[in-house]
Amino acid sequence: MDTPVPSLDDLRNDPPTISVRRAALVLGVSPSHCHTLIRKDEFPCRVIPLGTRRHQVVTGSLVALLEGRDAFAPTTAAPAVERAEETPAEPELQVDPAEVESWFVTEPIMPPTLRRPGGEPAPEATPTE
Repeated sequence: MDTPVPSLDDLRNDPPTISVRRAALVLGVSPSHCHTLIRKDEFPCRVIPLGTRRHQVVTGSLVALLEGRDAFAPTTAAPAVERAEETPAEPELQVDPAEVESWFVTEPIMPPTLRRPGGEPAPEATPTE
């Protein structure tokens, strides 16, 4: 069963990108031929690579090609969105160097004295020769 070829109006209602298979159907060529052209960077429309082996065709570019316009011409941009006023930057934190020294431990931390189960201190370890 043959898949019907989408009309230009159908194509205009498609999402922003379409599969290479659908673009091939619209162009009347095989998907493998489209993939060959994409690999050679000779496909007549804009293509978005999604990894090393997957691509999507930009629908607007394909519509432009079919209408006889430049498929690689920049499209008209959406109107700019007004940005809210930027908030002023916070003042830089000023720290007194003397205060910073108090943030760190200056006395050596000694391990607790080892004790035997009965509470007696353990003998100091002596190096073996």
